[in-house]
Formats: sequence, C-alpha cells, structure tokens
Amino acid sequence: MTAPFKNHLERQDMFRSEDEVVANMMCTVAMGREAAVGKFRLGGAGETTLRAQRTDGKPFHADPVYTDIEKTLARLAEKLKVDEGDTGRFINPFLTNVFRRFKVDSITLSHPLGGCRMAHDVAQGVVDEFGRVFDKTKQHEEQKWYNGLYIADASIMPTALGVNPSLTIAAFALRIADKIIADLDHVEAEFERVAAFAIPTGVQPAKTRLL
Repeated sequence: MTAPFKNHLERQDMFRSEDEVVANMMCTVAMGREAAVGKFRLGGAGETTLRAQRTDGKPFHADPVYTDIEKTLARLAEKLKVDEGDTGRFINPFLTNVFRRFKVDSITLSHPLGGCRMAHDVAQGVVDEFGRVFDKTKQHEEQKWYNGLYIADASIMPTALGVNPSLTIAAFALRIADKIIADLDHVEAEFERVAAFAIPTGVQPAKTRLL
C-alpha cells in the first residue's frame, strides 16, 4: 500500500512502530528560576481542591524564563543537527494545539515551592527556620510558634531555586527531624524532673517516652 507522491520503496510513517516513530526524538527537561509570584488558593465549585495562579494575572507559561529556555534549547538543537537542512526543534508538548483542544494547556510542576514559606515572622511567612508553624496570636511573645506543629517538605522553601530541589528538600527534612527530636528530649527531661517531685522518696518513676 502506497500513498501518492511518496517513495513506494519506503515504509510510510503511518505503518511505523512506536519505537521507530520516536527513534529520532530527544526528550529534554529544562529548568530555570521563574518570577516566583504564584499564589495557592482552595478550589471552588467545579474546581480541583487546590488551585494556583500568578499574582500579576499572567498565565504561568508567559513567564520570561520559558522564553530563555526556548532560546537555550534552540542553540542546542543547532548543535544536534546532522544536515544543514534539518529543521528539528524542541517543543513544549503541553503548549501545542493538540493539548489545547483537550484543555490541558498547562505547565508541568514537579516540586511546588513556597506554599508555606520560611520567614522571620508570621507577617512574612508560615514557618521559622526549623519548620515550626507561627502562631499569629503569639507574634509579640518570645515563642512565636505552635507547640509540636512542624512542616518539613518543599513548601517551606521561600522561592524557586533554579535547580532540582530534591537534595535541599531532604536536607530541610533531616534538619527539622533533628530539631523535633531535640525538642522531645527537652520535654521528656522536663517531664521527668517535674514527676520526681510528685513521687515519694525511694519509688522509681516509670520510664515514659513521649512520641
């Protein structure tokens, strides 16, 4: 079976396997630092539970960082060309007409950052440097956070990093875990000190581990 104006000695694209079709394709994941002006909100009727939008009203894909990424990939595409006549280029599949027809024209987000940003106080963020959640009613007290309430994930990073944040997320989580253990040890020591005054002399208090 052949098609008009096609080389009948070559198998046409419609008969190629998936592996053959993608054999000359290169998947690239680009990363950069965008304006970091996103805002999360709870979804309303007919929406997903959590929604995100830019505070300046622009769509996320309008951020200048994506134009910079496209320029960088265009230079890379030039280096990858086999022949001078090659017209191959890198495209963002999420911004093609095919995806727009299905109303899924969006930017893929792997590590959302800054939803519960770290800051000096409650006026600037949600948690302190140890992931302790600020208590708005205590902003003028020495202890400004809720007891025993921590956040230890990517959301506490104040802004976009421009690089893969996986190791930074892990480092934050380990740091906060160490602080939680230290705080529990302090509470346990204080509990045992107070309990010693309430137990008659010569009676050994039961060992209690707070979890």
